[in-house]
Amino acid sequence: MTHDAALAATLEYAPEKEITIKKKNIIREEWMTTGLMKSARTRDILHKKALKNKTTGTHWTKFIEFRNHFNRIKRIAKESYYKQLLEQYRNNIRKTWGVINTPIGKTRDKTGITVF
Repeated sequence: MTHDAALAATLEYAPEKEITIKKKNIIREEWMTTGLMKSARTRDILHKKALKNKTTGTHWTKFIEFRNHFNRIKRIAKESYYKQLLEQYRNNIRKTWGVINTPIGKTRDKTGITVF
């Protein structure tokens, strides 16, 4: 069996398929772990339950406690991620400034050169 025949057979019996990744599974920030993403989904579910049951305070209290705990853990994870990166690049000033500029959203776009 030649390479072309094997490729044709593969495409016939196992065609390429386009898949979509759910938005909830996409990591948006480098410091967001899968555990933090799962906790964010839990927080969102608790918020929906709290909004549905406004008459009872138990759901609202659970949501507030979980939200505060989640925000605290998220802040610690972000801080430790950037501390680790700064420690890793402490001898490279260019990469250090790249790490500093990333969280504040300051990036240099070199593709935006206009031609007159």
